[in-house]
Amino acid sequence: MFKKSIPKFIIYDQKYDQNFLNIDNQDIYSINGHKYESNYFKVNQKSTESTNDTVLRESYESFKNHNKEKIIDALLLNDFEYGYNSTSEFIIQSLFKENSIFTKDLLNDIFISNFDNKIIIIGLLKTIAHFEYTDISPIGPTMALAALSYSDPEVQECGIRAYENWGHADSLKVLNKIKCEQEWLSQYINQVIEILEEELIIYGTTCTKN
Repeated sequence: MFKKSIPKFIIYDQKYDQNFLNIDNQDIYSINGHKYESNYFKVNQKSTESTNDTVLRESYESFKNHNKEKIIDALLLNDFEYGYNSTSEFIIQSLFKENSIFTKDLLNDIFISNFDNKIIIIGLLKTIAHFEYTDISPIGPTMALAALSYSDPEVQECGIRAYENWGHADSLKVLNKIKCEQEWLSQYINQVIEILEEELIIYGTTCTKN
């Protein structure tokens, strides 16, 4: 589907940990041979069973048409600076307040349709890394894992850094399943695992330091 070379790494469970990702949907795209959730709506079917599917879809399409280019333009600004919220963060936070389900599905759509655009993918990974783990799941962790299949090391690093920033116990479940043959990436993953293990002992299921 996407013409990208991938690093030599192995995900022990090629379907990922579906319990961890809370994904019930079987409609999955394949990115560089790996499974990737393609439609967040179906993850949430139980919550919308009483809603007319056509109306829901039309509502989402309107939401997407109004906001997709706005998010992409913000990601392309690449105005990410340590200690400050980026333009894309402000926009996505606002959209989350409007409709978190639609927003996550839109981010998922942007990630898949722009997987060959390094700037957009990096921007998206940096942005979602600053959200609370429980708010951005399940699409956030899935994006971060899919980023490891990218040929560019900066994108791969952003994927791991997202897990590091979330500091959640579930991050360890994913990182411990990855065996990477690239020495620098393997070392970075091991460092993150060690940090998370130490901090989780102190702070619990998340590494939030109050």
